Amino acid sequence: MSNTPLYEIAQATPRRDPLAFQVDLWSVRGPVPDSIVDVMGRMKDVQYSSRTRLVTDQMQRAQRARNVMQHVLDLLPEEIRKNDEWCRRAEELACSKRYNIIHLIYRHKEYEGHFKDYQFGFSTMREHWQSGLRDIRRTLAHRDWLEMPSDESRFVTHDIHLHRDER
Repeated sequence: MSNTPLYEIAQATPRRDPLAFQVDLWSVRGPVPDSIVDVMGRMKDVQYSSRTRLVTDQMQRAQRARNVMQHVLDLLPEEIRKNDEWCRRAEELACSKRYNIIHLIYRHKEYEGHFKDYQFGFSTMREHWQSGLRDIRRTLAHRDWLEMPSDESRFVTHDIHLHRDER
């Protein structure tokens, strides 16, 4: 359905305060390619990663707007909110929920090429699972990253970028 199913979490009703872990096999950050094969691999990295970032940024803007709408509605007297058609419509859209997105981004290995979007052999998958386990352990060591945001944006994203030499 989507390389970025995070969008479905944002659209789900009733809205909740999700702590979501988004795993991305593509990183917009990477070395400057020095061959056509490397260019093909970087193209996919940028293409897929930018889609993930786009969805997360759209979610943040939408939640900010819903939060502002909720705040404005809260300033109105109950009688107006109850009897005004526009207020009733706004009530359906408004939301003061909080979002915490932990974005785990895989940092590819030097030997991985442009075929990484369809290479799902056992050894490759085992390597990805081990990498993911290391990433989640490092993430869980930062307990404060798991808390819901308390600022007015009510939306926080933690991007986990690990350097190759840490793997």
